[in-house]
Amino acid sequence: MKALKFIPILLMALALFSCEKGKNIEKNVKQTGWKAPIAADYEYNMTYITKVSFKKDVINKNTNTEVAAFCGNECRGWCKLDGDGGAYLAIYSNSFSGEAIEIRVYDSEKKRIYSNCNTFVFESNGSAGSINEVIRCY
Repeated sequence: MKALKFIPILLMALALFSCEKGKNIEKNVKQTGWKAPIAADYEYNMTYITKVSFKKDVINKNTNTEVAAFCGNECRGWCKLDGDGGAYLAIYSNSFSGEAIEIRVYDSEKKRIYSNCNTFVFESNGSAGSINEVIRCY
């Protein structure tokens, strides 16, 4: 019976770390227009770390893949993958905590933007994700 209590939590966790094929995908995007925010425009920051996969069990290492953090429609953090497939973002805010942050991924080969790949609440000097976390966009 106790195990049943954890099923909704498990389902929520899977939804947060997965960009399901056909859901939240914008196709035929030649350029995102995303760019790193100017740190001096913000009072607070946090970090986010992840890896990206477009195929099952394959970490994407394309250095043209973009990962961005948004608060609403405002880009608050941006980077391209490093050569090992890691994404390391500094995320900025003028609120100490409480803002909803959404992670989006751009697949430069297929020209697709995957939205709602992960969401979390901004916390000054906090961190989210890990080098072992993989955003699955398939």
